[in-house]
Amino acid sequence: MEKQRQIKILSIVALVLAISAMTLGFAAFSTTLSISSSATVTPNSEDFKVVLSRSDTSVINSDTLEQDCIPPQFSETGNTQMGYGCLGNDYFRDSDAQFTVPGQSVEFIMYAHNIGEYDAYLNSVTYDVLDNGEYKKCRAFTDATSSLVQAACEGIKMTVSVDGVAYEVGEIIAAHKLSKGSVKEIKLKIEYEAGAARVDGPIGIEFSNIKFNYGTVDNSANLISFTIDDGTYYAEEGMNWGDWVNSQYSEGLFTTYGTFIESLRGNTLKDSDYSNLTIDDNIVDGSKYYCVI
Repeated sequence: MEKQRQIKILSIVALVLAISAMTLGFAAFSTTLSISSSATVTPNSEDFKVVLSRSDTSVINSDTLEQDCIPPQFSETGNTQMGYGCLGNDYFRDSDAQFTVPGQSVEFIMYAHNIGEYDAYLNSVTYDVLDNGEYKKCRAFTDATSSLVQAACEGIKMTVSVDGVAYEVGEIIAAHKLSKGSVKEIKLKIEYEAGAARVDGPIGIEFSNIKFNYGTVDNSANLISFTIDDGTYYAEEGMNWGDWVNSQYSEGLFTTYGTFIESLRGNTLKDSDYSNLTIDDNIVDGSKYYCVI
């Protein structure tokens, strides 16, 4: 009888140890879950969230325009400069500047807060497209000559600086890591470049919304580059034109017409032999493409 009792006790102890081992094993597996572009688990808007704020200590979100807007900082060149810009959750909006001479600039400082449950990577910063199909438009104040304003407009650009590295908006494809719970400074600069065409009066410039595209995966290692006319663009390796048009990499400047690719001005995208490209054609790294009528 005593021997049978000991056997039962040993069996119970063994069962408890086995269950404990299984529980610990599952817990260890759960904490090493990784998210990739092909993962079956997709973070939702609450689990994965990066928010822009004008404060480095807290997230400031408000429907009140004055609380969302950032006070600008001006260059020392010249004495007539104006600037304006505000924040959405993950974009910069209502950006506007006024310049009188080349070399002037307006800078805005904001902070990206990772308040989600995953590390985040800044894979690109892109423009929305304005009604005229462009991402910026310039206007004359007082009696400035229209032709001079448009020439000067070519020398006005917007750049974003992250981790001390400056990128021109629309061209930035860099995976800057923003760890869970961390905050990172971002500088956005509108600059009337020194050496650009001069204008004979104040010039105003308006940019479209700037979108900061964060993801759980570092996409930079799998990116290829190519040119369309004089512009450089990016795509994920193996991406076809149909997928590219509907992605952030097209910057909203292209669309599909049937099986063909067109710019917003209606020009057809062609390869180096001037053959029409279709949505099923793959993009080739380093290639030159053209948009022609």
